[in-house]
Amino acid sequence: MREWSGLIVAGIALALAGCETIGSVTNSPQVAEVVQDNSGSQAVNIASLSDVISRNPNDAQAYNTRGSAYARGGRYREAIQDFDKAIQINPNFAAAYTNRGLAYRQTNRNDQALNDFSRAITINPNYGPAYLARANLLRVQNNYQQAFEDLNQAIRLNPESAQAFHARGLLYQRQNQHQFAISDFDAAIDRDPYAAAPYLARGQSLIETSQFEKAVEDFNAALNVDNRLADAVRAMTGEAIGLVLIGSGAALLLALSLRFLTISSRTLDAGLERISPSIDGAAQSLGANRRRIARDIHLPLLAPPLASAAILVFVDAMKELPATLLLRPLDFETLATSLYGEAARGTHEDGAMAALMIVLVGLAPVIALIRRR
Repeated sequence: MREWSGLIVAGIALALAGCETIGSVTNSPQVAEVVQDNSGSQAVNIASLSDVISRNPNDAQAYNTRGSAYARGGRYREAIQDFDKAIQINPNFAAAYTNRGLAYRQTNRNDQALNDFSRAITINPNYGPAYLARANLLRVQNNYQQAFEDLNQAIRLNPESAQAFHARGLLYQRQNQHQFAISDFDAAIDRDPYAAAPYLARGQSLIETSQFEKAVEDFNAALNVDNRLADAVRAMTGEAIGLVLIGSGAALLLALSLRFLTISSRTLDAGLERISPSIDGAAQSLGANRRRIARDIHLPLLAPPLASAAILVFVDAMKELPATLLLRPLDFETLATSLYGEAARGTHEDGAMAALMIVLVGLAPVIALIRRR
């Protein structure tokens, strides 16, 4: 069985090996993400930014932000023009140089990109995203030594950067230092469990170290996080592996039903024990059938226990994390998973609202239940 697992995992890895496993270079709001976004919200965002620029044409940050929006929409020519303008207004704007370098990379102007990344580092030696961006380019150019130095500096400047650990893991992987690579991929996943690429990369290193079962788990996690990877598997096998249960939420519904079945059944059992069998006998002697007894007698008497069971299950399901985190549909967030994600990234203040909502939404039905009793 282990040998078959190894063959299956190796096949998946070959199908996905050509994918670039570095996504956006950074989560910094000042640095352009080059993943394209063709949604209608992108056009609205650019329109609002253009309005800001028209009111304040000397705002370098506004040009930089609009350039980032253009880059996310795949409009790199317009993005570069905005970054040019931002740099013209503020020649020491490290983020604009880094953003323009990212846009240059997407248009295969790597020499200009490298110059921009280096210029950003010269302007601000403590600007981590520039080191990360330059390291990714140096890795593609097989300049591993300089890439390692840049990534080590990026990690020193921002120890919580999942992208930096992921990028360094890829360098270790290319040099067949898979144990070091796995350690860095572990760190990347700890910091951002919602990114598919580190799972995929770690799975490839696990194959090289003959840890096939763990590799299967990582590839499954990657498929669950990013459905686009399923298309790569379909391209290899010709089979559509669609995540039927997970993709539809049926797996989560089933898991939560089983998880909280005991809570609801105990509450309903207590309500049923209060209904005397003599009531059923009296109703039958008056000509009522079972359906009418259930509708006119049992259901009204069970209304309070049903409400109590629903409230208890609702409160527990709302704050349930492990099953929801593993089985939720793609791009689906609950208050609990949102709070977990912010805590994992270290942005606790951004998760404060989700935490407060869990407390308030969970407290309201409990208060109602106590008053009912």
